[in-house]
Amino acid sequence: MVGEYRGNRETHSDPYSFDDECKATNAFFGRNSGFNEIKAHHYIVSFAPEDVRDNGLTPEKAQVLGMGLAAKAFPGHQTIVCTHKDGHNGAGNIHCHIVINSVRKKSTALHPNQERHYKNYKSNNTKTNY
Repeated sequence: MVGEYRGNRETHSDPYSFDDECKATNAFFGRNSGFNEIKAHHYIVSFAPEDVRDNGLTPEKAQVLGMGLAAKAFPGHQTIVCTHKDGHNGAGNIHCHIVINSVRKKSTALHPNQERHYKNYKSNNTKTNY
C-alpha cells in the first residue's frame, strides 16, 4: 500500500501506476534514462503534534492540504501525496510525503519559484520537458 491516505490529481490516475506513468512521460520527452539523472523529488510536510488538538488536524485534512500544496507548487508534474498519521520514531506528528516526477508532463505557466526557465520541447511544440 502506498499510504494510509492517498489522492489523485489530474496528472496521475493511480498510486499503484505512478512509477509506470512517470517512466512513460520520461520516455516521451527523452529524459531520465541515465543512472545519474534525478528521477523524482521528495518533499515532506510535517505538522506539529499540537495541530491535532489546537487546529483539529486529521490525516484526511492533512492529505487535502498536501494535495493543495502539490497542485499549487508543482503544476503539470505527475504527483503523489501520501499522508501518515504518526511521525518517525514515535514523534506523533501527522505528515505528508509529496513525490513528483522531475519531468513536467503538462505545459504550464512559469512560476516565480522555478529556478530555471525551460523552452518548449520540439515535439508538438506544446509540451515542456521540465
